[in-house]
Amino acid sequence: MDKIRRAILIFALLSLQVNALSAFADKVIFPHAFAPQDGLVSPYEEPMRQELCLNGSWQFQGTDDITVPGADVPALGDWDPVAIKIPSPWNVNAFSMDGDMPGGDFRAYPSYPKAWEKVPAAWMQRTVKVPLDWQGRRIVLHFGAVGGKIVVYVNGQRAGDGFDIFFAQHFDVTGLIHFGADNQILVKVISSKEFDRPGDYGRREYLSGSFWGTFVSGIWQDVFLLAEPKVAVSDVFVQPLVDRDELRVEVTVANHGFSAATINLSGAVREWINQAGPSVIEAPEVKWKLADDTSLELAGSSISLAPGECFEGTSFTRLCLSQNVRLLGGSNQG
Repeated sequence: MDKIRRAILIFALLSLQVNALSAFADKVIFPHAFAPQDGLVSPYEEPMRQELCLNGSWQFQGTDDITVPGADVPALGDWDPVAIKIPSPWNVNAFSMDGDMPGGDFRAYPSYPKAWEKVPAAWMQRTVKVPLDWQGRRIVLHFGAVGGKIVVYVNGQRAGDGFDIFFAQHFDVTGLIHFGADNQILVKVISSKEFDRPGDYGRREYLSGSFWGTFVSGIWQDVFLLAEPKVAVSDVFVQPLVDRDELRVEVTVANHGFSAATINLSGAVREWINQAGPSVIEAPEVKWKLADDTSLELAGSSISLAPGECFEGTSFTRLCLSQNVRLLGGSNQG
């Protein structure tokens, strides 16, 4: 009888715990973005530049074939019933600082099959509908970071390839896009470890950086499809020279069109104002604007660019509080 009573008591306690946990779980609501962040295109760049974020579920299939494919897409196998969540390495669950805890101090993905952790290469794909009004723009496929060798196909045609771990890679896919329709983005990634070769100074013939970069395989940073003018600023380098009371700005403008272009190049510096709240929840929110008043003006100039030509200009501007800004350095054709 005592055993029966103890069993009933234990069952009652477990029921209370389960009910308490269920009630607690029902109340856990987080009404904010889990990881708020800006895209690549700020509100001030629109409508000159636009973006489509390609993060999310991609089809996945691992392969033992570590050869780099050519112009034609080879015959592929069946897609895994489990989708991969881009951005994330396919072997993320195998990473461990101490060799025991799956995922180590990084977030793991329980849905990923164990078999993914050992595959040396993989194919991934998704479709995206490109707006019809993007026609006439330059279309760029942007990968924030890919661990290993990547080969990119758009609508079955090879767009290019690259090898890196940490740096962004861009592919001009303008001529491959179907505007106003669905487009297939297909990539093959070969793990960087497959390119290790024994040598006098280690086994890697590439820059590997940290232990994380050496380990991960796949698309582990954001993916965007960008639409931008064919004549546009392709790079900016800003350097404050505090000891000289100067601001150095280097700008590269590229003409990716098929005809010559003449543009007016100038610049203005405005204060960045944070509008996010001070609390732990509010502080990460993406809330900011630029000041209405201009702090500094960079003198403008008219430049002409032939098709495929780039212009590199350097400007020095006094960091004075007044609006009387003078140009100290010239610019050169490059």
